[in-house]
Amino acid sequence: MEPPVFLLLSGEQVKKILEEAVGVLEYPGIIIENEEARDLLVSSGAKVDAKKKIIQIPSFLIEKGLQTVPKSFQVYDMKKNVSIKMFDDNVAFRPGATALNIIDPVTNEYRPPKTIDLVKWIKMVDGVSVIEAQSGSMNCVDVPREVADSYRYYLMLKFSNKPACGGAYTIEGWNVMKELLLTVAGSKKELKQHPISIQPACPTPPLKWMNDTCQTVINNAEYGIPIIIDPMMMSGAAAPLTLEGSLVEHSAETLAALAIHQLKAPSSPFIWGGSPTIMDMREGTSLFGAIETIMLGCGHVQIGRHLNLPTGTALGITDTKIADAQAGLEAAVGTLLAMLSRANFIMGPGMIDFESGQCFEKLIIDSEIIAMLRRLLKGIQKRECPIAINLFRDPSYNGDFLSLPHTLKWMRKEFYFPSNVIDRKNYKRWEKEGKKDIVQRAREEAVRLIEQYRPKEISKETSRELDRIMLDAAKKYGMDKLPSLEG
Repeated sequence: MEPPVFLLLSGEQVKKILEEAVGVLEYPGIIIENEEARDLLVSSGAKVDAKKKIIQIPSFLIEKGLQTVPKSFQVYDMKKNVSIKMFDDNVAFRPGATALNIIDPVTNEYRPPKTIDLVKWIKMVDGVSVIEAQSGSMNCVDVPREVADSYRYYLMLKFSNKPACGGAYTIEGWNVMKELLLTVAGSKKELKQHPISIQPACPTPPLKWMNDTCQTVINNAEYGIPIIIDPMMMSGAAAPLTLEGSLVEHSAETLAALAIHQLKAPSSPFIWGGSPTIMDMREGTSLFGAIETIMLGCGHVQIGRHLNLPTGTALGITDTKIADAQAGLEAAVGTLLAMLSRANFIMGPGMIDFESGQCFEKLIIDSEIIAMLRRLLKGIQKRECPIAINLFRDPSYNGDFLSLPHTLKWMRKEFYFPSNVIDRKNYKRWEKEGKKDIVQRAREEAVRLIEQYRPKEISKETSRELDRIMLDAAKKYGMDKLPSLEG
């Protein structure tokens, strides 16, 4: 039997939250700055206050979107193998995204990342089996900020076979990312049939869709690239302080995107996601590891599942600045509850410092957390019948199970054996091997994965075309050559 799904909201709460979210969209409405989105909505029956750019979306457009949106889909790796199953209780992971800093695994310095840092990160993630997708994990400071979004895609497509996930900051950035994806996929038709990317789009709280991010929603719908809507409401600051109230805002912003997305291209893949936070009223900080943030994440996943939609969330992130005990606490609690809520796509491994930093060691430790919890989700399974009475009645039974064939048969199926990152040695052996703590062991594992990375199989023609597209984009902002990819 599998563990039950973790539910924080009653059925009545879910219905009331959605009812009020639809009511908010009907009146007062939501700000839509994108002209194409406004035209799609208004031509389909929405009302508009052109001066304020406020669109009042009638409930029938929400219902129409819910009728056409796919209830399931799959995402593929670069070899066209199914990597992520977006339906039912399937759970997949990608690292945290768009960090402004990293903890250097050699010097322990907290600093802005460069190209070689992201290349090493991608190689490491490529070797972590429990993380199914790459992510635009950091913004490299050795390229113009105007191409930071597409540059992350360029590096993922050059170095990894896993799906490439990350968002566009601008319409221009999205267009470059599209060209990079088409180069690898081969055609628009192939990209639709075998999507190799999931792209997030974030509304601006409260109740606003900016021009560029809204265009991302529209463009992804047209090209059949799965999109995950990631409202970033901050309870008490950019959203109502109560958790229920924040979930009303989250649902309204997501339902508005759903209506636009499905009007542009019915049946295009869509994920009910979210990256919620609460504000610490003492420090003025936006908290990702707080229990209330975790509750919001689980709550919006439950609402998405109620609508029978694929879901995602950003949990497992820590607010501390290093891979310490607090990081382990917040990552474990967030990841556990996100998985028990059955979010299909979870972002968070590796992230520290209020979603501003990445830590190589934390990603390795997080991967161990994920592996342990995957064992939990398998539950206590029926293995044999009778269960055990025959073992106790066996004439050879003497109280020792260690040497029985039954033990050998089930040992690796019943027990999860972690890597050496998790300390299970006795004290003398641990002492003899250097008294290393989990961070030291995780650092060694990160280095091992990077050193054992096997180059991606990619044709010279495809590689050169990726280089050309990226360099052409960078030249517009003063670069005459791309940074070295080796170091």
